[in-house]
Amino acid sequence: MTPPSSPPAPPVVETQALAILHAARDLLSDPKRWTKGEDARDKRGRDVLYFSPAACSWCIDGALRKVAREMRAPLFPAPVPELLRELLGGRAHTLWNDAPERTHAEVLDLLDRAIAQAEGT
Repeated sequence: MTPPSSPPAPPVVETQALAILHAARDLLSDPKRWTKGEDARDKRGRDVLYFSPAACSWCIDGALRKVAREMRAPLFPAPVPELLRELLGGRAHTLWNDAPERTHAEVLDLLDRAIAQAEGT
């Protein structure tokens, strides 16, 4: 009798994409760490680069880029932008984040839905 085989490991890109989504969700979990209109801001609200040590708040795009950089992953493993665009009905996540009516809760909800879809749940 042949022993049952274990399921194949997920591709590295998918594993990285999921890790990036989780880390961005964690980074933005506090409303004080979320912004719109710029990739990142410092404590005075000034525009800074997303990887700047002075950055203390990020838009969804800046958060994804920051955590990908910290993980030494590609800026956007292939599934991430496509998944977000699909969940947003074809809209770009950058423009969606910056809409005047956008709320922190909606950003977290988008990341939660992206994570659930990436996990297949």
